[in-house]
Order: sequence, then structure tokens, then C-alpha cells
Amino acid sequence: MILSIEKILQASQVKRVLFFILCDSIIITFSLYFAFLVRFEFVIPQLYKSMFYSALPFFILFKLIIFAMFGLYKITWRYVGIHELYFVYLSSAVAASILMIMILIPYEPRFSEWPIPFISGFPRSVFFVDALVCSVLLSGLRVSKRFYLERLVHKSGYKKGIRSEERRVGKECRSRW
Repeated sequence: MILSIEKILQASQVKRVLFFILCDSIIITFSLYFAFLVRFEFVIPQLYKSMFYSALPFFILFKLIIFAMFGLYKITWRYVGIHELYFVYLSSAVAASILMIMILIPYEPRFSEWPIPFISGFPRSVFFVDALVCSVLLSGLRVSKRFYLERLVHKSGYKKGIRSEERRVGKECRSRW
């Protein structure tokens, strides 16, 4: 029994990707809902609640596809840096732009069989707030692993390593002078 639990909890690439897809879906849902809350001063009218529910599947689907296209699920987040965070913000901006085009621009009737979700009256400010909140939360999720490993797990060894290195460099500098 214990062996099977250990096997389930053992990290793998597939489990990491599924974890990030699940967390990203939760973040996308929260950020879209929060954007609606901010837009309507924390009281969403019933008409816009139905817009939220009809737009949510498209937001989740298209954002996850864009994030995968930008390689967010292939990056080793233990070594995350500015370059990786740039791709988080860029992919979020591209996804918001594509969703904005799809939802706000009416399409011709010949495309009516396509599942393009033109929603009349959809608030434009929601796209910007959603992109900002989503980017910040995605970045926070990605940076949290590095923060956890560097500051909490390796806390004592990390500081000792720096202090011993500082002492060694200091002795070298004093011996040269």
C-alpha cells in the first residue's frame, strides 16, 4: 500500500504538465471572474453572469492552447528567470488579443457553424483586467517552486554556502593587498 502511494506521488513530466494545466485552468477561471467583479464593482448583473459562463470555456480552451504553443508546459520551473516570465506575460497578452478578436468582432453568417463565440455587449475592460490578473497569478505559480526550493528547503545550506564563499573571497582579497 505504501509503495503504491509513493509511486503515485513520484514526480514525472506528465504529472507536472497535468498539475500546471489544472492550476492554470483554476487561475484562468478566477482571473476572468475577478475581472468581471472589478468591472461591475463587485456586483455582477445577471446578464453578465450568463456572458461569463458562456465565455469561460473559450477562455480556458484558447488560453491553455496558447500557453502550450508558447512552451509554458515544457519549461523547468525550478530555474525560472526573467526570460521565462516574459513568455508568461507574452502568451497571456496574445491569448487575450485572440479572445478579444473572437468575442468582440461579429462574423459573417457563413461562419455560423463555427464555434466562434461572438457575444454582443461583452465588456472590453474584462480582457485587460483578466490578462493582467492571469499573468500575475501564472507568474506567481511558476516562481513559487523556485522560491520554495531556494528559501525554504535549502535555507540553512544556502546561507552557509554564501557566507563561506564570502569568507574565502575576502581572505583572497586581503592576501593580495
